[in-house]
Amino acid sequence: MTTKPQRLTRVTPDRHALPTTSNMHQRQAAPHYTNCTAPHMDREKPRHRRAGGWLSPRHYLGLSLATLLYPMLGQAIIVRHDVADTAYQQLAQQERATVSFMRPRAAPTPETAATSSAAANATAVKATAMVVEGTGTLVRADWVLTAAHVAHHLKIGDAVTYQQRDYRIARIDIHPSWRPQQVNGDIALVQLQQPIADAEIAQLYRATDEQGKVLTLVGRGDVGDGLRGVVTGDAILRAAHNQVIASQTQWLQFRFDQGADALALEGISGPGDSGGPALLRQHGQLWVLGVSAWQDASATDWQEGKYGVIEHYSRVSHYHDWLSAILASASAHGA
Repeated sequence: MTTKPQRLTRVTPDRHALPTTSNMHQRQAAPHYTNCTAPHMDREKPRHRRAGGWLSPRHYLGLSLATLLYPMLGQAIIVRHDVADTAYQQLAQQERATVSFMRPRAAPTPETAATSSAAANATAVKATAMVVEGTGTLVRADWVLTAAHVAHHLKIGDAVTYQQRDYRIARIDIHPSWRPQQVNGDIALVQLQQPIADAEIAQLYRATDEQGKVLTLVGRGDVGDGLRGVVTGDAILRAAHNQVIASQTQWLQFRFDQGADALALEGISGPGDSGGPALLRQHGQLWVLGVSAWQDASATDWQEGKYGVIEHYSRVSHYHDWLSAILASASAHGA
């Protein structure tokens, strides 16, 4: 896999530095949960996603400035404008460790039908009857790694989809430091009621040498390209490559590049992929290094999915001990 040596030199501390504990709220002025089509919002405000849509301006009432730092709920893969989309779909066929959290698409309301043209309605309905709420990675045959802001909307008994088969949720563990509408601790584990016997299992990455590695990002949901940004949703699984440009404490960063700086199958997460993996295949073993959390679109005037956006993944190595403890405890108790 080709690396992009120039990428690391393009990150300036002033513009793209990862937030630290002391400056988290100032630096994360524009994260959005990686998941849904966005309405127009003032550029001074971050855009946040939740299950079912973006938070509208009225949801900001009563929130302190410190809470206006949200990730995006779910994302799919946004691709290069000059590479065939089928190449990203073919790359995804190699991945057998990814699951999806999906729900039926709501029927148009009479109000929507009355105020929208037929063409607009067709675009809104898109190509599928299902909405991708988020993505996850199998780290045991019956355990899924995902984002806390995805798991927050799940319930015991909800369906988890793997290769068009549904499995039910038995247990949900969200990192104790995570709070709704904030980005810290954005990681979770979901246990299934029965294992998925034919899946590939990704191992939790513990080393802290992620920077500079080219990883595979996987998801299904809204799709688009670097010129247009997020376009539509079709629930087709896609995968792309991107390089870790920075790592610090709880985050891994990726930038969506184009031209000479881009990888052959360069891509970035898009709506529907929150919780999805950043994977590394090394010495015959599949490893998960990151979990899709939020995107900084300040470089694109808050237009998600366009060239120049910075994607943030929760860093698995930072949470390795907590994740391992949950899995070990469950195993010890026969869960």
